[in-house]
Amino acid sequence: MFTFTAKPDEGDSLTFESDSRDVANWERTTKGATMGSLASGNGAGLSFTALYKIAWFAARRLMLIPGDMTLPDFQRQYAIDIEDAKTESDEGDDGALDDDGLDDDGLDDDAAVE
Repeated sequence: MFTFTAKPDEGDSLTFESDSRDVANWERTTKGATMGSLASGNGAGLSFTALYKIAWFAARRLMLIPGDMTLPDFQRQYAIDIEDAKTESDEGDDGALDDDGLDDDGLDDDAAVE
């Protein structure tokens, strides 16, 4: 899903990935939140409040922060950066052409379809 880097005011940065469990928790606890909000790519359409909440769920699940750290505490203590957003359909297909002139899915997307 998302790769986050959480930078504390002091100390080492944390780099981690959210997954479907974190997004499901975000949907479950946020009125009107849906997977469709993620489909727009690279977090567009998501507020930083939503991204912080997803990052907080992921960091807690991965035990990178204390289990009793609240979301407001996480927001006060960490600045977050988002490296990328991936969906399952994006995995392995960056759209770039390989040496054989085909992209990662083996198709020449510029070829005419007959």
